[in-house]
This record gives sequence, structure tokens and C-alpha cells, in this order.
Amino acid sequence: MTECLPNLIWERAFAFLSAEDLLSARPIDQNTPELVERAAAKEVTSGRTRVLTLAQGLTPGVRWLHALAEAQAPPRLVAAGGYNSEWNDHESVVQAGDADGCEFSVEAVCLLESSFCGRSWRGPLPRMRERRADLALVRGSEPCKLYALGGRAGMQRHASVEALDIIQWRLSGHTAEQAWEPLTPMSIGRSGLAAGLARGNRLIAAGGRAFHHGVVREAEVLNVDSASDAGWVSLQSMHEAREYAASAVVDGDEFWVFGGGGHGGSNTVEVLDLESGCWRQGPAMRMARWGAGAVWHDGRIFVAGGSTHFGRRQLTTLEVLDPREAGEWQLHSFPTPQGPGYSSSLWGASMAARGHNLFLCGGVYREAEESQQSIFRIDLRMLQLEILRNAAGQTVRLDVPRWCGGACLI
Repeated sequence: MTECLPNLIWERAFAFLSAEDLLSARPIDQNTPELVERAAAKEVTSGRTRVLTLAQGLTPGVRWLHALAEAQAPPRLVAAGGYNSEWNDHESVVQAGDADGCEFSVEAVCLLESSFCGRSWRGPLPRMRERRADLALVRGSEPCKLYALGGRAGMQRHASVEALDIIQWRLSGHTAEQAWEPLTPMSIGRSGLAAGLARGNRLIAAGGRAFHHGVVREAEVLNVDSASDAGWVSLQSMHEAREYAASAVVDGDEFWVFGGGGHGGSNTVEVLDLESGCWRQGPAMRMARWGAGAVWHDGRIFVAGGSTHFGRRQLTTLEVLDPREAGEWQLHSFPTPQGPGYSSSLWGASMAARGHNLFLCGGVYREAEESQQSIFRIDLRMLQLEILRNAAGQTVRLDVPRWCGGACLI
């Protein structure tokens, strides 16, 4: 067929096809694969999908189709690391002996509200180099890029930081074991830390628990775009030491930290102004929280879940603040969804937002110390908490149960 038309016409036709369609078109005849792969390469580097910095001499190949598929993928929730209590049948264990329950794994779950939310766009991503429970997972400024910071394996606290660029990994041809790239480590190892990515690709880490220093106040920043690799630079310390605090970057230049503490929650809020380098007190929340999740979305800050104290009251509440107004937090309570496996609170559930929905995944039913595969959705229009289902009514759950993992959207 391709012999009947100039290659240029085929290339123009292929430019309008998705990666899935291009893969289907490859077997037409012996000339088509090269044209298809060239079309995918042009699309990936065109800027319409994503601008990439590519290694010299990288020629078109089937890896371009895989990279284009990632760039065109529907919205996906990524869950990484955390503690998986299934490793020892959910038996209680001291932290010094629980390293085998700390996860390497990373997975993606499609969030489209259709039957397409099944297996087509979900499944494992390359696993991290380190086991990381109580880590921070941060989405990069570029699509399909992730940063994993700190965390722990047993009592070992990680200072290490690693990055995954899914599209570049697809293009590189590297194995999954080589997908995560080590970055400059933090000045101290910390678990249960707060982290975020501010304007200018500045990666911020604050608080957490250090092995020899207990719960800490220290904060630091890394410019991930810096060619000089100046490493992590110390920032002014927070006013309070905080472990299991929630955090969010607001308007690109303010890093907000919510609650957390030593062995229990706080309702206090601290805000780092990255221009001045100084912390200030933010509006106190209505409830003390420890192990909550937070996100800045659509001009508002949302903080959900957590507990008031280790092993005590778990919270299925949401607080909302518009930082542009000098008002107070608005508090909303939700009944816990009923059904097998959903008697959990939202303690240790990681949080992301898209459109009019908040998504909370994983977490733990504290009384049983059992990590969860739950994915909850909070509809911000109706202010309802529900189990995530696709259009066919099927429950969408994580493949790996995890608490105190990380989550973000790509």
C-alpha cells in the first residue's frame, strides 16, 4: 500500500494518529515501521506533546512509540512506596524489624470515569532503588516526572533522593532497574517529611524524623535544574519540629506545612516565603492532625484525614482554606464508607487533585495496623466521600496495599 503513495503523504497522515493507532499501523508492510516511528519521534519532540532534550544520535525506533504513548496517556494517579503490612500477614512488628514491609513498588491507576479505567492504563511502573516507607513523592514540572525523597527501611532513614522521567526512560531503552536516577542526597536522612516543588524547579524538604536527632525542624532546598550542582542549601528552620506533617506549594513561591509533630498532631500551620526565606505562622486549622494529606488546587488548600495522636482518633474530615482571603478554615465531616476493607480512616493516605475531585489512596486501619488498597474520591461539588469506581461500577483499588506512601497525578 505504501508503495502507491509518497512517503511524505503517509508521514502527514501518521502525524494525526495516536500512539496506539501508530502501533497498529506498523505491520502494514516493510516500509511502514520506519515511517511510523519517525512520525512518533516528530510528535514527541514537536512541543505539542512535550519538549524533550534528547541525546545526540538517538534514532527513531519503537521506543518513540512507547514514549508517545506515555505522553498521550490519560490522567493517572501514581502511588509509590509506603508500608505494606501484608508481608507478615498484618502482624504487629516494631519498626526495627519491619524493613521487608517497606515498599520499592510504584504503580499507576487511570482516573478516567469510564470502563477504560480498567487494566489498559494501570499497572506497575519501574520500582525505586530504595525501599521507602514514610517518603515524600513530588510531581515534577514536566509531565511524567517524579521525585522520591527520604523515607525509611526499618530504622534506616534515607537522605537519598531519586527521580523518574517516564518518557525519557522509554526513549533511553534502559531496563526498569535503571529508570530511577539518583540525585544529590539531602543533608540528613529523614522519614515522614514534608516536601514540594516550587517555581524554578526548587525541591524543598522540611521536618521529618532523623535517626539520631528525633523529629526535626530543619528545611533545605535543591535546584534540580542547576548545572553547577550546588547541592542542597539550608533554609531557615521551622518554628516547630514536625513529623507526618502535610504540605503544599501555593502560587509557586510559598511552601505551606500543616500539623504534624512528635508523637501526635498539631493544628498549627507554617508558611515559608521562598522570596524572603522566612517562615511565618499561617491560619491554624480547626483540628489537630498527624498523618494527614494536603493539596493546593483551584486556588484553595485542602487538608484531609490524619489522626489526633498515634493510635488514637482517626479523622474522616476535610478542611478547606482560600489563602487569598483572611478567613478561617472550613471543616467538613464525612461518614466512613461501608463494606469489606473500608473500615479504615484516612490516616496515612496520600492525596492528589484533578478537576472537581480529590483522590486519597492507601492509608491504614490503625487499630488493626493493616495497610489498605483503598482509593477514595471526594467530590468537591457535593462534598461527598466515596469509594472510587469506574463507569461499570467496578471498585478501583491499588494493586499494592500501602500506608504512608506517596501519591501524585501525571
